[in-house]
Amino acid sequence: LSKEIGKDNNGVYYLGEKIDGISPNNARVIEELGQDNYILQGGNNYYLMYKSQKDSDDEETEKIKTKKINDLNIDFDTFKYFGIFNYYKDKNSFYYHSDNDFKKIKSGIDVGSADKVLELNDFVKDKNNLYYFSNGKINKINLNIDVNSLVFLDNNSFPYSSYIKDRNNVYFVDNENGKVKIVKKADKNTFKIVNGNYGVDRKNVY
Repeated sequence: LSKEIGKDNNGVYYLGEKIDGISPNNARVIEELGQDNYILQGGNNYYLMYKSQKDSDDEETEKIKTKKINDLNIDFDTFKYFGIFNYYKDKNSFYYHSDNDFKKIKSGIDVGSADKVLELNDFVKDKNNLYYFSNGKINKINLNIDVNSLVFLDNNSFPYSSYIKDRNNVYFVDNENGKVKIVKKADKNTFKIVNGNYGVDRKNVY
């Protein structure tokens, strides 16, 4: 099934150790979520497989565990990694993976049009809004940003900056904390980036 997971008529195995409770019928690896973490199918059921470790640094105390995730109703035909650490999606929803959990995220984001803003780390836009992805949550940026005209501001010498603009405003982006604020009084028509993270327009330096 993979380099680490196999099966025979009696069960499914991880590195030779039988995984309790998973039928070998229809068994397959759906997604590798990271080291020692998988989504598996066995029979008509779906599982998160992970390593559980007792209060010890001894690898021999680690045990393979599984958690049934049928109740998430994941569409595995469209399921894939989204491009932000530990975030996944199908055609209907976003999901978040932590060490021993896999959950569906409640959010108003439009999954079909959601697209990562490459220059802004963990920010994502859909057809209506801008969002920040962090620690298993999707937080909407409530500034009425016009995402259809949204552009990232940089210059050739410094490809990174903390400024974006739309047809209405210039915005400062705090990537680390997921905050966006309007740069008040900035002239969006003349605003440009100089020396990396400084902005200037026809009247001011920011």
